[in-house]
Amino acid sequence: MAARGMLGRVANWMARPLSLVGGRHADPGTAPHARSGLLPVDVQTSVYRDARTFAAELPRARRAFEFAEAALASLLAGVRAHVRIDLGEVTTGAYALVDSIIDNPDALIWIGRLRDADFNPDNHGVKVALYLAVLGRHLGLPRRHLAELALIGMLADIGKVRVPRALLEKPGMLTAEEFEQVKE
Repeated sequence: MAARGMLGRVANWMARPLSLVGGRHADPGTAPHARSGLLPVDVQTSVYRDARTFAAELPRARRAFEFAEAALASLLAGVRAHVRIDLGEVTTGAYALVDSIIDNPDALIWIGRLRDADFNPDNHGVKVALYLAVLGRHLGLPRRHLAELALIGMLADIGKVRVPRALLEKPGMLTAEEFEQVKE
């Protein structure tokens, strides 16, 4: 799966010492992470500039967040119901997030921060997706890779869907029995 390959590359990049990455660079294509083999040679990085103002991007960012949240909620409902799932809508949601992030990441981050008060798996996955895609944008990754990162973020906690919420929110250590239930 392409997303798994991208996740592995990101994990490898993050495992490298920060001294290899160096400081901030105006052109990610000349940054040490691009030159020193931290990214595959076939990945061409870009410098993204805000194409839209925060105010102009805000309505689209809100729609993208809501679409991605609804797509993820539908997918999670399918997983809970043990029905066959289709990643089409979630993938479309990932690309909607990425397109907004490419044009102005601040708008979508603002929308995500407004949703911090209400924790639910649907918007948590979307927020993880947007933060991963924003990091990828900062690195100058191509749009397809940004969408893969967003999809990884949206699906990262899908295994928790069948774990009772009380168990997920339990403060402190889990008992051996609870831990077995989570592993299952």
